[in-house]
Amino acid sequence: MSNHYIVAWDARHHGMPKDFAVAGEQAARLLTQEEGPSAGLQSFAEEVAAYLQNCGEEGWQQFLWDLPGRAKGNGRAAMRIEMPYEDWQHILVKMVEVAAKHQVVLYNENLVMVFLPSGQVLPAARNKIWQGLQAAWSAGSEFPQTKGQFKKWFDPQFDTVLARHGNFVKDKNPWENRLVAFIRDGDFCKQYISYICDNYDGVLNVEVSLRVSCKAVQEICQHFKFFGEDTVFSADLFFRVLKWPTERRDISSFQDADRWLNAMEEALFPAMDLACTIQGLDLLLNGEADTRYRDHFHNYVFKPQCLIVARLAGNPRFEELVEELSVETGWHANASVRKTEWPRLVQYLREEVKPIV
Repeated sequence: MSNHYIVAWDARHHGMPKDFAVAGEQAARLLTQEEGPSAGLQSFAEEVAAYLQNCGEEGWQQFLWDLPGRAKGNGRAAMRIEMPYEDWQHILVKMVEVAAKHQVVLYNENLVMVFLPSGQVLPAARNKIWQGLQAAWSAGSEFPQTKGQFKKWFDPQFDTVLARHGNFVKDKNPWENRLVAFIRDGDFCKQYISYICDNYDGVLNVEVSLRVSCKAVQEICQHFKFFGEDTVFSADLFFRVLKWPTERRDISSFQDADRWLNAMEEALFPAMDLACTIQGLDLLLNGEADTRYRDHFHNYVFKPQCLIVARLAGNPRFEELVEELSVETGWHANASVRKTEWPRLVQYLREEVKPIV
């Protein structure tokens, strides 16, 4: 996680916002408004600093150094605080507790949350996620041991990460009924993200599954006998794309879970953001945007979809890709139809399909 900021201001001086949008406008305005330090903001900074000194960790120091001094010399009506990349959750829980005590409002754009001194969270729809985070990262919390306990704890963490990356709607996974899918429906394609948790001999192992479907690709696929005609691609992120060994996906502590979430966020969402247009899909599957994805899918069952995307995107390397993707290895479920369907697809794309850009 990166560029994670808190904006804090004294509610007694500047009031409390009525919703998240108003809070964002107020935060931006107060950050430029010249003003001496308020007693509430100063007390907030001092108490948070005291907590940090006693928490026994060092990763926060380059971000949260000398909060009292910075609050005193801030010179603005609001204070902007950068959070650590890792292990920030327990610090945020403490900040919210201390802010309520000193009548300070906290605005967190990344988490899409505003914390009011009254204990209210804006928007109200985010309150359940915050309660889960708060319960999980409060002092004295024990790491869950069973699969059920872990999912109850992990769901809010996963929800929080997804909330930073667009409007994902939680629903049933149409390909796997036992899983919940987080679905982002765009003008060009539909994206599905699920996480899978297993408990092997008392060790929790977590994987994230991703899938993209696209009508333009599906309309071409349906003329052929290739596997996955309703999908542009799908994969297990850590096992297939990042090629993490099983033991690296094991989670047995809060730190393991945080490391897993950070790795997922860094690898998954730049790819998913690219996969919102045909040009972006082509860069992801056939270009240099993230070669881990390209190298996996060029050697997997979704070779036909890679070529279809290249054609629809007007990729100037289309003919080169025909040759590169034609190699006999990596066809998996399409191996039995490769000899007949691949030449038909290549001819069809050359003669019948025009780029859509």
